Amino acid sequence: MKEGVLIRIYPKEGALEELVQLGLEMIAQARNFTGCLQAHALEAQEQQELSIFQIWEDSEAFSDYLIWRSKQANYERAYDLSEKEPDFHCYTILEPPRF
Repeated sequence: MKEGVLIRIYPKEGALEELVQLGLEMIAQARNFTGCLQAHALEAQEQQELSIFQIWEDSEAFSDYLIWRSKQANYERAYDLSEKEPDFHCYTILEPPRF
């Protein structure tokens, strides 16, 4: 089943712009990863918030991506720019019945 992922990132003060640029680079890489159906960055500048929304073919594809991502240099940089650990929320995407 398709997996929806919402990641909320908490930038350090003054780091939102750099974190957004880094997030956009990471989104482009995610979109090219096997099993990624969609990936988007969501910015709320007035609240100094950045979220990432992704849809994956299944939870295994997302797990494979996380393993790969954790070994990338920009992963460490994202943590350096963050105030605290990001919040990860995973959801099974429910499909309505077809009539």
